[in-house]
Amino acid sequence: MALINLNLFSEEIEINTDVVVIYPDKLLNEDNFNVLFLLHGYNGSHLDWLRHTTIEKLAVQYNIMVVMPAINNSFYTNMVYGYNYFNYYTKELRDKISKFFKINLTKDNTYITGLSMGGYGALKAALTYPQDYKGVASFSGVLDIKEIYKDFFNRKNKMIGIFGDEKTFEKDLNKHDLFLLTNNLKDEELDIYISCGTEDFLFEHNKGFVNHLNEKKIKHEVIFNSGDHNWEYWQEAIKRVLKYFFE
Repeated sequence: MALINLNLFSEEIEINTDVVVIYPDKLLNEDNFNVLFLLHGYNGSHLDWLRHTTIEKLAVQYNIMVVMPAINNSFYTNMVYGYNYFNYYTKELRDKISKFFKINLTKDNTYITGLSMGGYGALKAALTYPQDYKGVASFSGVLDIKEIYKDFFNRKNKMIGIFGDEKTFEKDLNKHDLFLLTNNLKDEELDIYISCGTEDFLFEHNKGFVNHLNEKKIKHEVIFNSGDHNWEYWQEAIKRVLKYFFE
């Protein structure tokens, strides 16, 4: 198995940025294989999944390539006062990974998953571009961005930097609100997986989003079980979702 540390220049975020790739040895003899984009949470980094879970062993077990980019505290968004992180990880990074590893990323072989802020980023990507992903999963996700914008632990200025003032945020809700983005699924099938611990401070967000999926009769898998907003929960969650996607 290869663990590849990429440092690449992004036109969208105008900086050299880090990406870690897990590449099982068996993939060297394959022309096509599944690729999982795995996203970190707020205050996290591209190394978090490596440091806190057994993702390397799981990648080998399921023979998948795993791509873990550094997205910083951007909420996976084209920032009003900042850089185009959404364009970077949904388009530019996807294109670079395709070229570097000579793989054609299609809807049939591309998945995206994340925790907390990364759960929001995963769903935001897949609901905006459902034609690009076969499956999406969120663990302990920030799924109600309107509530977070109102009061993100006294970080209002950071929210304004990312999403703009209230007028701008409301104007652009169709780009940011996962509830509204589900309207893009009219003609596209997407395997949606939601997991959250019942003791998690974001549990009500997740319940509300799942209720919305039920109301719209959008097919999904949901796991609400005992657990909190921590790596013990996410370690088990990544094991479950990879089994769900790839077995």
